[in-house]
Amino acid sequence: MLFVYQASGEIIFGDKTGKFDQNSAVEHPSTELVPCNIMCKEMIFLKKFFCLGLLLLGLTMMPVSEAATQGTNTEGGLYVTDCNEWISLFSSASVDSNAITRIPLGDVVTIIDDNDPCYKDKVFAHVRYMDKSGYALYQYLTPHWTFYRVTNCKEWISLRAEPSVDSQAIACIPLGENVRFVKNAANGFCYVYYNGQLGYALADYLE
Repeated sequence: MLFVYQASGEIIFGDKTGKFDQNSAVEHPSTELVPCNIMCKEMIFLKKFFCLGLLLLGLTMMPVSEAATQGTNTEGGLYVTDCNEWISLFSSASVDSNAITRIPLGDVVTIIDDNDPCYKDKVFAHVRYMDKSGYALYQYLTPHWTFYRVTNCKEWISLRAEPSVDSQAIACIPLGENVRFVKNAANGFCYVYYNGQLGYALADYLE
C-alpha cells in the first residue's frame, strides 16, 4: 500500500516499510504515515465541495424569468379542465339525465347555488353556461387559473383556430394583454382563453 508522509507541511510519498523514492522524497524524522487512499478521498471530497460551491454561485447569478400569474376565481366562476374536448351540461344531477349542451375545454361556467347539496358533495355543480342552466360534473371544474402575458412582439399576436401558423386567425391579442392558459398544444402552441374566445397562441410570445 502506498502511504503519504506528512512532515512540516510537506507531502512525501513512500510505502509502509518506510522506503522512499529517492527521486521524489527524503527521509524525515517526524513524518506521519497516512494511507494514500484516505488522502485521495479527502482531496476528491474537497474538489466536489468546491465545484458545488461554484455551481450554486452560478445559479444565484442566473437571471430569473418572470413566472406566470396564478390565482383562484372567488366570484363563482369555474373553468372546464381535465377533459379531451368538452363536458356535458345535464338537466339534473345525474349522468343519466338529458345533456342540454356541451361546454368546451377551457370555457367558464358560473355557480348558481353553492348551497346545493350536490355541490357540497363535490359530485355535481349547479351552474349557468351562456343562457342555459344545468348540472356539470365537479371533477371537470376548477376555480384555479393561470394567466400568461403577451410579450416579444411589436403590436399583437394571432389567436388561431388550430395549432398551426397556417390556421385561420380568429382574433388579435395586443402586446401586454393576458390570456388564460388551458393546456399545451402541438407545434409550439398553447391552447388559451382570451376575451370570450378559445384558440391557439404561440408559446414563444407568452410569459
